Amino acid sequence: MKKFVVFNLKVYHEGRKNKELVNAAEEMEREAEKKEAEILVAPPSLDLKELASVTKNAKIIAQHADCDGTGAHTGSVPIEHLRLIGVVGTLINHSEHRIPIEKIKATIQKAKELNLISIVCVQNDAEAKEVAPFNPTAVAYEPPYLIGSKEKSVATEPEKVLASLKAVRSVNPKVRALIGAGLRKPEDFRKSAELGADGVLLASAFVEAPEPKAYIKMILDEFCR
Repeated sequence: MKKFVVFNLKVYHEGRKNKELVNAAEEMEREAEKKEAEILVAPPSLDLKELASVTKNAKIIAQHADCDGTGAHTGSVPIEHLRLIGVVGTLINHSEHRIPIEKIKATIQKAKELNLISIVCVQNDAEAKEVAPFNPTAVAYEPPYLIGSKEKSVATEPEKVLASLKAVRSVNPKVRALIGAGLRKPEDFRKSAELGADGVLLASAFVEAPEPKAYIKMILDEFCR
């Protein structure tokens, strides 16, 4: 099973800068393959179609998708449309776009029907145990105390992070267990590997990196040893 290295670009930048970040990921995908890893990038919705059409190696996923189908759903992002434009998966229930548990389950099911990757974000062990039985591709642990923190990280809170990885696997060992917060410095990715994480999900640390390719290389060197 390849490790996931997932970059959420949020909506920090407009199209040109997002394309530069995706290009950096694209250029590092061959290095990722050597280390048995897979790079996935989640750009803003308005950039999905363009970036999916020009990306050959790194995989483009959505930051959110709706499971209500097509029709009279103003403002929604039908998951069915994602596949049509070359998107290969979606984040679900990100901390900044949380949805009810029944919607999580339905979106995972739709993703499976469409052969799309589903990465469900959770805030605690209880949520991890609740969504893992739905068989998403992965569950990403993003506890509030690690999100955006400059004092706490995976390296400083390894016991809590490990407990959450175990929470996912205790319910469904087939689901990838990802770390989705507290990732910035080399030691955080090194510790993630030591804890046995199946992947990492990060945003601002990558988006703000002065040299995105060098930052990706650091992640691959530390996390995919």
